[in-house]
Amino acid sequence: MRKQFIVEKKQSFVITHLDGEHPVFADYAVKNPISKGEYKVALRSREPGRNFCTCMDFKTNLLGTCKHIEAILQRVSKNKKLAKLLQEEYQTTYSSLYLKYGSTRQVMLRIGTDGKKHFEKLARTYFNHDYCLLPTAFDHIERFLSEARRISPAFRCYEDAMDFIITQREDHARKKVIDRKIKNAYFNHLLKVKLYPYQKEGISFASRAGRCLIADEMGLGKTLQAIGTAELFKKEFGIQSVLIVCPTSLKYQ
Repeated sequence: MRKQFIVEKKQSFVITHLDGEHPVFADYAVKNPISKGEYKVALRSREPGRNFCTCMDFKTNLLGTCKHIEAILQRVSKNKKLAKLLQEEYQTTYSSLYLKYGSTRQVMLRIGTDGKKHFEKLARTYFNHDYCLLPTAFDHIERFLSEARRISPAFRCYEDAMDFIITQREDHARKKVIDRKIKNAYFNHLLKVKLYPYQKEGISFASRAGRCLIADEMGLGKTLQAIGTAELFKKEFGIQSVLIVCPTSLKYQ
């Protein structure tokens, strides 16, 4: 649909080549002249997954592409000289840690030409054979970054990759606390009401997940489970404020 959107010219973008050592694989600004919205695109491959766009659609659609990326790819493919370069495998001089988008998100290492052998040796400790960050390496990412920058000061770690690593570490730490502390007896003193087994299960599930949808039938205590989850987060993780959006009929609770 995103390719078709561009092909049918339902919308024209203003595309500006920003920065990069390659005439095709570089950073771009893509501006919508109608909405005035502007997004930054990093083009790294003709295939989905290695490219990046700052738009919300790219971050949430699990496709590894968006209409802004497709607009750049279409413009490049129409230029005979640039189209040939698009078929090449992108190779940078610098190495970088980036987030690969798709059906799942993966933290990947891209090794450049500078210090290649040293980076390949370093990667054996932290990455698999496809240069995907190992689950056991998330807790040691600072050590890897320090060693990588000693190899080359030009090494890059992209913000979205670091944000993903931090989120994964926080999720892992939260689940460890909940698995250790949250037993059936824990709920006897969580709230001033008696909780049913399925409500305890709902609170445990929501707390471990970090974000979830509680979709019980009407009247089974979804609000109570949400309150219980908030109380658990306050007691165990120091949460200081909670935003509640609810019908007026529930305000008294």
